[in-house]
Amino acid sequence: MSDNMQDTASAFYYSEHFGFRWPLWKSNPDDIIYMAAALLAVAAGDGELSGPERDWVAGYFAVKGYGAQVVDSVHSAEPSPVDEVVELMQHGTLTFAGRILLYDAIRACSADGDYHEGERAAIHSLGAALRLPDDVVTQIEALIDEEEALKAKRIRLLMPEGHPNLDERYQP
Repeated sequence: MSDNMQDTASAFYYSEHFGFRWPLWKSNPDDIIYMAAALLAVAAGDGELSGPERDWVAGYFAVKGYGAQVVDSVHSAEPSPVDEVVELMQHGTLTFAGRILLYDAIRACSADGDYHEGERAAIHSLGAALRLPDDVVTQIEALIDEEEALKAKRIRLLMPEGHPNLDERYQP
């Protein structure tokens, strides 16, 4: 994909998903390095980062326009300790992104089909460290459940007979 197409794709994603006027990397390019490190650390907060979780993070970084070096590093990077995340989130525009980090991390942790208790405990602990009320973290978890239910509903409505490209969990 050309750089211009990648710029267009990431700008569309940021606008559509977060309501941003431009991608994060355009406002402060260094922020993506810190956000990438923070997301990997939180996704591995229970002590493990599974293959599907790494794949989700790599795909997510690609969609957000993080660049080949960052995306490629996901599969070999050793996640930072979770206790370093609060410091990572003190850079540039990331001071506004604690809730986004938790939202993304919960989705990454769920990529292997199981947001288990160890991951949940790590997320809630980090939420407290970021000074987010526990009920806000619970609301973010509920939002993700609602989004997944809405996605399944949309798929059932638009493809009631299924589709050859459809993930097996969504096949009728």
